[in-house]
Amino acid sequence: MYIVVSWDISAVGQQWIEINQQMLNCLQNFQHTRPVNTFYIVGVASEQQRQQIFDCFSNVRQSTNVSVEFVVSPIYTETNWLGATEENPIWNYPL
Repeated sequence: MYIVVSWDISAVGQQWIEINQQMLNCLQNFQHTRPVNTFYIVGVASEQQRQQIFDCFSNVRQSTNVSVEFVVSPIYTETNWLGATEENPIWNYPL
């Protein structure tokens, strides 16, 4: 099962890097891939794990004085993601 997460951070420079790293730390215990900037496909085993990621993102958001907006999708059971990027004109992530 998988979820999609993405975020925007209104900070710039070093502050953006630090907040972005905090968001990435929320995903460190999960298999994930990043096909485009701050868009991640994340493997989860349960709704509880999805909630864990949401709670972690919420904590990051509340701990900073800049705007941090994020989206956590419902759980998907389809494991074949299709898309296109500059590096890979057509990609297929069978996570």
